[in-house]
Amino acid sequence: MAIEFLKADGFDENGQLRTVKVRSLNQSSALKCPHFILAAEHYRDDESCRCDDKEHKEMKEWGYKWKGKRWQ
Repeated sequence: MAIEFLKADGFDENGQLRTVKVRSLNQSSALKCPHFILAAEHYRDDESCRCDDKEHKEMKEWGYKWKGKRWQ
């Protein structure tokens, strides 16, 4: 089963929100993330999570702290 990440793309002529698919991610890949983070930017192209990527600055913005070899 896939998880689809969408972003808003304005409104159509009927006032309905238009969305654009940003990417898909296998549910099994998301379940491997120790924090089960559901944000497209948290996953690499190979679908591995970036909890072990010290340069993943959004983790700090989200309140995580770098400890050893991964964000906690």
